[in-house]
Amino acid sequence: MSEEHEGQSPSAADQLVRLLSVDGSFRVVACVNTSVVQEAARRHDLTGLAAVALGRALTAGQLLATLTKGDERISLQLTGDGPLRGLMVDAWANGDVRGYVHEPVLAEHEGSGRPWVASVLGRNGVVQVFRDLGLKDLYQGTGTLTVGEVDEDLETYLRVSEQIPSALGCEVLLDEAGAVIASAGVLVQAMPGTKEQEGDPVREAQHRLRTGVLRRSLSEGARDPCFLAAQLVADFPLRILFTGPVRFHCPCDKERVTRALITLGPVELEGMVQDLHGAEVTCHFCANRYTFGEAEVLALIQEIRAKLN
Repeated sequence: MSEEHEGQSPSAADQLVRLLSVDGSFRVVACVNTSVVQEAARRHDLTGLAAVALGRALTAGQLLATLTKGDERISLQLTGDGPLRGLMVDAWANGDVRGYVHEPVLAEHEGSGRPWVASVLGRNGVVQVFRDLGLKDLYQGTGTLTVGEVDEDLETYLRVSEQIPSALGCEVLLDEAGAVIASAGVLVQAMPGTKEQEGDPVREAQHRLRTGVLRRSLSEGARDPCFLAAQLVADFPLRILFTGPVRFHCPCDKERVTRALITLGPVELEGMVQDLHGAEVTCHFCANRYTFGEAEVLALIQEIRAKLN
């Protein structure tokens, strides 16, 4: 693959790429993450508009997380006045992501155009972005949910709250049954200190996203993130900085769940033993279930009381 990239033929492999314009004035992050969104939809039993809403948020999280350093995590929380109520996504710089919707709803997409997820997410609400920098406190930014299409509201957040000229588009394609068949996204941002130039690439990318260029490319079978990125900034050659895998991954395990149960305290755990003869915990993010027998919970209670004494 050459360093300068004008466009490529589609590829089937899901991956994320980070690119920089040859003149250094803007950066592009693009990913094809069909398997990620399919896995999330499978775990949470989502189809139709609910799957599209979560898929767009998962994609946006992966695009934004790759701009962090090391093992930093970015969390997106969008809450709205629609029946979905909201969604939550965690994404890491290594391409891992997880997420869920607050209230799964059965709402099918009608027509052949872009799915309108504002009908389930709503148009009035809050956009929150948390950046875990490995410090004691999280960095938190807040914006307003006004469009309800996930990517458009996050683009506004980046422009207004973080003051970074940005163009963000995330697309999820469905089959006739409402199942996910393709997913991809592209983020274009001006580099700090860049002066306005004729034929602004960020505005050009924003216009092409809003007129359906990314969705059409995906519908026509394009699966190479470099190719998709080039469709949005066709007049500006790019060079590749990074290429890496993407996956749906949740770091939860029984040890972490055990620590969470301990924080409930002996009284609440004793209630679980009495009512349930044990405990069952389901992870919101990945829907994994962790079962604890009565003996295991009693052992936790003894451990807590021993520490208290």
